Amino acid sequence: MAIVGTLTRVEVKSGNEALIVQALQEAFSIVQQEHATTTWIAFRQEPSAFNVFDVFSDEAGRQAHLSKEQYRIRLERVSNLLVQPRTTKQHHVLAAKLPVQGAPTEVALGFLSRFEAQPGKEAAVEQALNGTSLAVQQLPGTIAWFGFRLGPSTFGTLDLFADDAGRQAHYQARWPQLQTRASQLFVERSLAIEKVDILLAKLPE
Repeated sequence: MAIVGTLTRVEVKSGNEALIVQALQEAFSIVQQEHATTTWIAFRQEPSAFNVFDVFSDEAGRQAHLSKEQYRIRLERVSNLLVQPRTTKQHHVLAAKLPVQGAPTEVALGFLSRFEAQPGKEAAVEQALNGTSLAVQQLPGTIAWFGFRLGPSTFGTLDLFADDAGRQAHYQARWPQLQTRASQLFVERSLAIEKVDILLAKLPE
């Protein structure tokens, strides 16, 4: 599995958070009409830091989304509210758990993790992410999960839950194995895991 996407981060000047949320809501109305945008998740990482994680069916869909005039105008309109220019990184989704057809897709909380593979261990990390994908299929409180690659040795996961009970169950089930893999495959101290609040979400149904 290798599906393309982007991860965008913005940090806003204090007092402008509500304006960014409004801009994200407007952007959400646009991506709802984009068939090639299969997933679009806006989440709050810190009080003034916001991210958008999106996934596209192919590279053409990603380029169509990024070049869409309405979407670009909304991003440019809030540029003066930012502490520094937004960052957008392209990624490839290597493995995923998607909502079961017909099941609820509402999500409210998540985990965002990022880590660096040890030199020569990149293929092993990809294999580990595929194994994690199989494991999280068995966690009903984990509504969706994405394992992705951000660069030659940079990887991450985004885990999505409807409530804190689901998030805690996921953490308790996955943390011991993650610690083991970190010691075997990751650059020391490169693993960062953050709780995030989901603001808006488009997921495959």
